Amino acid sequence: MSSKSKRPQPTGALRDTRIVYGAGCTYWGGIYSIGRGPVGLPGCPYCGGLLYEVQTEEEYLDCIDVNSAAAGDFGYSGFIRWNKGRPCKSLHPDLDGDSAFERLRAEYEAERQKNLQ
Repeated sequence: MSSKSKRPQPTGALRDTRIVYGAGCTYWGGIYSIGRGPVGLPGCPYCGGLLYEVQTEEEYLDCIDVNSAAAGDFGYSGFIRWNKGRPCKSLHPDLDGDSAFERLRAEYEAERQKNLQ
């Protein structure tokens, strides 16, 4: 497990707006949230795994919206927004064939239903 980055967070025009998201885990958040992986490279702040990046949160969420609409999964966008900054879960299936992603999605749906009541 890696430690969270201690980089200073500038404000205004100097603030870096890049968003990172896990290649093999469910994490996504701002560039200032990155940690270090096992060999010292930037990685997920929770598991140290490889991260992808996009320039802005708007770009990331627009891509999520377009792809979830194309797939007919209209609840996915809300799920992704809910998941921002939460501790990651692996995207690889466990021994039961269930992925942590599916369990996290079920957690989101249960919380959403509870909040609707």
